[in-house]
Amino acid sequence: MKMQDISNKLFLCYAWEDAAEVKEFVKELEYELNAKVSTAMQDGNDNTYNEEKERKIEETAFLVLFISDAARNSDYVAECVRYAQNINRNILPIVIEKKKLFTSAGDKFNLRSKPYSITDEKSKEKLFGQFKALLGQTVEAGDEYGTLVHIVIEERNAKVRRYGEELDTAYAGKDCKIRLAKGKHLLEFIDIETPEVRCSVEYEVNGKDKEQFLKVNLIDLYKENERERQRQQKEEELNKKIEDEAYQKRLELYQKQMEIEHQQQLAQIEEQKRLEEQRRREEERQTTYEDREKPSGCLIAVIVVLGIAMPGTLLISLPYLYFKYYKK
Repeated sequence: MKMQDISNKLFLCYAWEDAAEVKEFVKELEYELNAKVSTAMQDGNDNTYNEEKERKIEETAFLVLFISDAARNSDYVAECVRYAQNINRNILPIVIEKKKLFTSAGDKFNLRSKPYSITDEKSKEKLFGQFKALLGQTVEAGDEYGTLVHIVIEERNAKVRRYGEELDTAYAGKDCKIRLAKGKHLLEFIDIETPEVRCSVEYEVNGKDKEQFLKVNLIDLYKENERERQRQQKEEELNKKIEDEAYQKRLELYQKQMEIEHQQQLAQIEEQKRLEEQRRREEERQTTYEDREKPSGCLIAVIVVLGIAMPGTLLISLPYLYFKYYKK
């Protein structure tokens, strides 16, 4: 059977001085699980805490902490454990020193669970069983391998997640079973049809029962979400109505203003036309008057002829014409 690769589910955290011991344990663990646990072992050059390590911790399901004197004195190990705790990542502590298991081994790291020991056969047997339970492999139900938790959910269907990792889907009226190790777990239930309807539950497994039941109520949250959605919808409709009415008023006011300006422009044009017409008529009247007052060419010719025939008449006419038409 081909070995399953589960290296992306585990972050192996240890001091580089313990690399040899960790490597030997990983070989044994891979044999027990029939799965690939680690694709590469870190060395001294890779034993540095950085953003890449944080990203790997975020992407894995469990941080496997190998405890030793070197690990307790390692800033790198301390930083990894602290970050895993901050993001609620599961931590599986293992003592690798060749001495009797002591309960204070994990005190420096403020661990919630008692460490296992690879030098104690009974503890190591329980450790292998715990690995199988944590990774979803079939194990015999019991205190050491976690408790079978039945998710009871009514009316709604939801995805079940633990620390961001999806475990299963709980359907209304059906039995959804998940296996959880002893300790506290942050579970999240997300409605399938309406993902914004969700709830988080800090659920504790005491390890004494072979199975436990967890009842989840999403229907009340769904109804509350629907009421809030309808309230927001009505509020948005009311706001839109108010905005539309305000816009309509502004539009009417603008149209009235434009109409007034248009009428004013028309009045100005009419006034300009009237003044232009008045000026044109005045010019025509002045031209007509001047044309009428000035003697015509024929009149002058007649006067000249008469003047030649009767010189006395010309002497009388010239002063008259001068003062009448040109002396102005």
